[in-house]
Amino acid sequence: MPDLPATPDLPANDERETLRRQVVQWRRLALTTWADAVAEARYDEDGRPLLDQSARLAAELAAVHSTLSWRVTRPLRAGRRVVARLRARS
Repeated sequence: MPDLPATPDLPANDERETLRRQVVQWRRLALTTWADAVAEARYDEDGRPLLDQSARLAAELAAVHSTLSWRVTRPLRAGRRVVARLRARS
């Protein structure tokens, strides 16, 4: 049985240490970037990220417009506009 060297192969250990340091560096960068993104994100009360305010408000308005009550009361809103215009003329 051949004798194993008493000291490890230095070039292989140097390369391994270089690779380990690179992994640590990339992991640190990824975690830091992720933590910064989480810190900047805004969340609603359920923990879901908020859309930017204009997109969120547009989605909310579209949801209101699609409700049955909004569609049923459309003639009433139109009538109110007509009455308001007639009053403005007199």
